[in-house]
Amino acid sequence: PGDLIQDNTVAVVKLAVGAGNANKFVGVNSAGTAMTLQTFPTIPTITVRASSQLTLPAIGTAITFAHALGAQPTTFQCNFICTTANNGYSTNDQIPYVAVSFDDATNEENAYSLCADATNLTLVQYAVANSPTFLNKTSGVAVAFDLTQWKAILTGIIFA
Repeated sequence: PGDLIQDNTVAVVKLAVGAGNANKFVGVNSAGTAMTLQTFPTIPTITVRASSQLTLPAIGTAITFAHALGAQPTTFQCNFICTTANNGYSTNDQIPYVAVSFDDATNEENAYSLCADATNLTLVQYAVANSPTFLNKTSGVAVAFDLTQWKAILTGIIFA
């Protein structure tokens, strides 16, 4: 297959073309003392499933997306996509769901909760009396978040 020649200062590896050397590279052994012919590590498969643009849930309700990943996602996210230009945002601008909050003058809380299981991603709007707010894109002033001008995109990702 291949020969390894080394002394205390130089290591030279001669790779022979042929069976057994496919996907090999020269690397340092785990002890850090010698050059060896090694196999590349397996690269994980990444599977991503994203919903279409979903109508945002009303106060105290939830929306679900059946992600079809076959297991609980390794990571997941939700972005809101602007469907009607407003508050400095253009159509198709996106913000993370955590950018929308409730402010009751004493506390500022996320307006939504996102969770995942082996089957679904679920986005819930908390059941509180206040209307959700977010920041104007250019001024940074807190403004009312109009559910009718935004949609949700839920995404689940698995590394296997």
